[in-house]
Order: sequence, then structure tokens, then C-alpha cells
Amino acid sequence: MILRANCKINIGLDVLRRRDDGFHDLSTVMVPVRELYDIVEVAPSENMALEQRGIVVDCPVEKNLCVRAARMMQQRYGVGNVAITLDKRVPFGAGLGGGSSDATAVIVAINEIYNLGLDSPTLASLAAELGSDTPFFVYNRAMLCTGRGEKMTPIELPLQGKYLAIAKPEEGVSTKEAYAGVKPAVHAVRLADALKGPIGEWRKVVKNDFE
Repeated sequence: MILRANCKINIGLDVLRRRDDGFHDLSTVMVPVRELYDIVEVAPSENMALEQRGIVVDCPVEKNLCVRAARMMQQRYGVGNVAITLDKRVPFGAGLGGGSSDATAVIVAINEIYNLGLDSPTLASLAAELGSDTPFFVYNRAMLCTGRGEKMTPIELPLQGKYLAIAKPEEGVSTKEAYAGVKPAVHAVRLADALKGPIGEWRKVVKNDFE
């Protein structure tokens, strides 16, 4: 089974407070970027295997999110091994969620290949065990995300007819480093309210705390 694992962008990101569990409470809107994607192929196999192409990801195989997703599905549902081919096109270290999208694609593929019949909420719950933004890619539509990012509410945005340009420099920033540099604070205007205004006004009121 071959899937296009598209990336996402965040429109606004408020880091509200640090939680007792070490995560942070957030408010952000995630929007899918459908024309920038990795290609993930999943097929039944005698052995668990991962073949990587495209952008090189320096990560041990067993720590790769795709393999972790497959192992989780094995442990939870007793499915067989799979061979995963990952053609990596989405830059990493850029907040685009490429690794999370790839992992979700593996979960979705295994659900289909082994006829598990899992619904979207169940798939999202499984994906949430791998990362905060991973469940987003189950629904893959604009979502207002709160909690540590896993609590999602559909949101309508006036983006029809708009185009997006993404520029990724050579540098990258780890998620851990980004959070270490943020001072959590509750903003005067809630993100959901700020986005109700015209797009031309967003730059005045919509912020990304990682900046």
C-alpha cells in the first residue's frame, strides 16, 4: 500500500504553560500542506524492514517513527511484520511534522492491510502515543489544537484560492531546543479569536512563540 504522507504548517502557536508531566499546554492551528509529502509504502513481510530514500535521516532503524508505529500495531493487534519504504521529501527540523505524518501513514496502512476496521478516533488515539502532532494526520484538515496538541477541534479558515510558499534554510531546530527557549504565557487575545479577523490582519495579532 502506497500513501502520500503530507506535511503541515502551524498558523499561530501559543505556548501557554508548562505542565506537570513535562509537556506544555498549547494553542495552535494546524493546516495540511498536501503538495509537499513523503511517499510511504507498506507491505506484509517476513521480517520488519525499513528502506529509506531521498533526504537522509540519521536515526537508528528501531527509533524511526515508522518502525515504532509498526511495532506498536504488532503489540496491540498481533499483526505480522511489514516492510516499509520511506521516500523522504519533507525537510526535518522545520516544524513541518513530516516524521509524524509518516508514522500515521504506517498506522493507517496497517489498519487497511490487515482489515482491522479501526475508526478515525481509534487511529488518532494510537497515533497520539507516538507524538503530540501525530493524531492530526489521521484527520488531515485544519484543526485548532490544544492540550499538548492532541486535542483537536475542526476550524474553518478563509484559505480558498490562497497559495503557500515554504522556505527551509540549511539550519534546523530540535523541538526540545525550541521549547527550552520559550517563556510560556497566556496571550491577551486567544488564537481562535485572532483568526476570525481578515487574513490581512493576522500578522498583527497571530504569533508563533517559537519565533
